[in-house]
Amino acid sequence: MKPNVLTIATVFSLLGLTVSGPVGAAVVSKWEFNDPPGLTAFDSVDGNDGTYKYYETSPGPFGGILPFNGTTNFVDVPNSSSLNFGTGNFSVGARIKTTSLGLELIVDKRIEGSGPVQGYSFFIGSGNLGFQLADGTGSNFCSTGSSSGCTNYSGGSATFIADGLWHDVSVTVDRTNPLGGQFFVDGVLKSTFNPTFRTGSVTNNKNLTIGRRSDSSNPGFLNGTLSCVYVAEGIVSNGCQDSQVKSVPEKSPISALVLFSLGAASTLKRKL
Repeated sequence: MKPNVLTIATVFSLLGLTVSGPVGAAVVSKWEFNDPPGLTAFDSVDGNDGTYKYYETSPGPFGGILPFNGTTNFVDVPNSSSLNFGTGNFSVGARIKTTSLGLELIVDKRIEGSGPVQGYSFFIGSGNLGFQLADGTGSNFCSTGSSSGCTNYSGGSATFIADGLWHDVSVTVDRTNPLGGQFFVDGVLKSTFNPTFRTGSVTNNKNLTIGRRSDSSNPGFLNGTLSCVYVAEGIVSNGCQDSQVKSVPEKSPISALVLFSLGAASTLKRKL
């Protein structure tokens, strides 16, 4: 007989929490890499077009499948007010295939090397999903301490994706909800974290980069393949699939002890 396993989804169900479409949530930009030959990575939602960096002089067409070699390739998207979310809620997601176990960036938009760390970063570490929320209020040594300016959150082994298969992945951030940090894999909620400690703005003047750090001499190049990347205002867990959004209600009485027992997202105490 299989042992009873208390999953996050089960706890949500027992507490009467539902999955529903949020009010006002919208994908801001989406890059699907289905472009004609050339250096432009077109934004299929808005005008935040990017540039293919260190591919061929006239790369593509990629046919919706963009390779990253782990050493030079990335996409550079100019800074825009629509990619800065201030103190509001937002989401980042991608469709990805990789076998890499390194610390590698999917999406990054941060001041990092040139000043106090500020912004957001969605990454992979040891094959697991991770996320950094940075509000520029302290040191660049990330922790939950009041002297730090950033916090790293790991989705843990429940979010392992480095198996060579395609996965839809996302992180959603409701910044006033103790359960508001959510990691999704293939449309399923896998892990949660508490983002409420970081109350400052994530807005910064750096470009958004896909496949590397945006402001660091340690680039963290992605070694894998992407077929979609999106950023959204509000809570959108699967923006790579049109007209599908998921959210969690504003508050929940679930205790930190229960979250710990479920293997909820852990906090990493080092700079990404």
